[in-house]
Amino acid sequence: MTAPERLALVPHAVRSVAVAALVGAGGMGVVLFAVRGLVPALPPGGTPDPDSAAANLLLAGALATPIGAAWMAWRLLEPVASVYRRGGLSLVAGSACVALWLVATPFVNHWFGRAGLLGFAGLALGLAALLARRARGGVRGRES
Repeated sequence: MTAPERLALVPHAVRSVAVAALVGAGGMGVVLFAVRGLVPALPPGGTPDPDSAAANLLLAGALATPIGAAWMAWRLLEPVASVYRRGGLSLVAGSACVALWLVATPFVNHWFGRAGLLGFAGLALGLAALLARRARGGVRGRES
């Protein structure tokens, strides 16, 4: 692969990482929406149960979404021949997913509640779908 061909993959790589991070953040929005539905209303100063279904769902979601984002980035980055670059960009996608939901969801939850979490998830997943269409179209257009 020549240098111009490799440079042509840069926009695809950026879009692929963004899509994966947005899908992971949207997935975490759905997980948090479900967790908020499972958490009973506690009085001020009440202690949540660490063995509850909500706690287990939160832990599973916090582990699964960045792993899923990294896997999705790996799959989207198939045109990139270098395993080292694909792996590094996949780790970036997983980390960006965590950064997105750690920054966005507490504010969304505080200001807009459960409906806001679902809206955040829909917005992130919708934007990911738009970017994914562009990412797939961009690489296929160059191959033909």
